Amino acid sequence: MSRRLLVPGVVVAVVAAGVLALVLVAAGNEQHIAYPLGFGDEGVSAQIAPGAHACQQGAAHVPTSADGVRLTLGQPGSTPPVRVTVFGADRRVLGRGDIRGGYPPGTRQVARVGALPVGQDLLVCVENLGSAPAVVMGEGPNMDVAYMRTRPRSTLDLLGTAFDRASLFRPEWIGAWPFWVLAGALVLVAPLLLARALARAEREDLAGDDLDPVGPPRA
Repeated sequence: MSRRLLVPGVVVAVVAAGVLALVLVAAGNEQHIAYPLGFGDEGVSAQIAPGAHACQQGAAHVPTSADGVRLTLGQPGSTPPVRVTVFGADRRVLGRGDIRGGYPPGTRQVARVGALPVGQDLLVCVENLGSAPAVVMGEGPNMDVAYMRTRPRSTLDLLGTAFDRASLFRPEWIGAWPFWVLAGALVLVAPLLLARALARAEREDLAGDDLDPVGPPRA
């Protein structure tokens, strides 16, 4: 094989191997957090008396699939069982799950509430099922809530969801397909263009070598 063909071939092979490695890593990188609301857990957001309940400050639009709710619960000596209920905008119950008592204080606990609808406004409420006060941590009146996937999805599997979200910021006649086209072009076309540029540079370099004088200069 000539040197002119070898260099571009090596470049294409290296880039293809890199793309394959990225795909394999993305396929194996499992994501448990579906949609965090982004509030901290530095303070007490709600202290719930036995038999009472408290809800998060306003509903949140959740654009992806989830089947669990994560909360930061408890203070020393106060870790009762709680029930987490997810309501829709019409106050209809969309999911419900319990968290057992006795968890370490100030830790994040997940209630399995069942599959939640995608793209709706959801409201989380917490009911104290125990005999001691239940403490929900958060940032001011905002509970530290995150919607979870108890059966995680890979990063590669989430590409479609990411492209669907990105397509919200475009004219109505354009869907998510331009992002798939751009991703395919990046993976397939970019290595070919790089190889072509290197081959052209090598040809120009060889042409320059042909113009150099050969042999000792004349007297």
